[in-house]
Amino acid sequence: MKRALIILGKRKLIWTVVMVLGVMCPLLAASYYLPAADVAGNAAKMLTYSSEAEGLRFDYPQDWVLRTEKDYSGGEILENVTFVSPDKKAHGFAQVMKLSCPVPEYVLESQKSMDPGYDSLNFRQEMKGSKQGFVLSYSRGSGEARLNATEYFFQKGEKVYRFSFFYPETQQEQYTRLIDEMVESLTIKSVE
Repeated sequence: MKRALIILGKRKLIWTVVMVLGVMCPLLAASYYLPAADVAGNAAKMLTYSSEAEGLRFDYPQDWVLRTEKDYSGGEILENVTFVSPDKKAHGFAQVMKLSCPVPEYVLESQKSMDPGYDSLNFRQEMKGSKQGFVLSYSRGSGEARLNATEYFFQKGEKVYRFSFFYPETQQEQYTRLIDEMVESLTIKSVE
């Protein structure tokens, strides 16, 4: 039996390393996704959205579509990220805001300008994981078209971090579980 010694030239060695890393690194990273349950109760994988500029970080299902918006008028919104489920039945947004008044006052003013037809309004202070914040929940519509909304407000310094979710009432249990996981994953870092 003849044994051959494989000697790779510099170019072949670099190419081999690049190929191995290019294939293996994404596979290794994929194994560290956090498991979650999607609306059908199946295991879903989570990705992480992170904004170093505003110190915002949260997990979301990998099959949801996220979009960041760059143009804000009025100076109240510092960052806005919208997200939507693959079936387009649930959607929402995460915002970093600089409010000119306390959160309860902001919510009260917002309620005054809401279109008629919203009901079941409930505003309360609540702990979510290790974060103290406010929760606003309400509904609109009837029958199969009835939508629920849940909005979370967390304040850190001058900034308010707002999570808003809108989903069919008929799928409340499934979406509530997913929303809880997204909100609990929220981390807010101090930005200098």
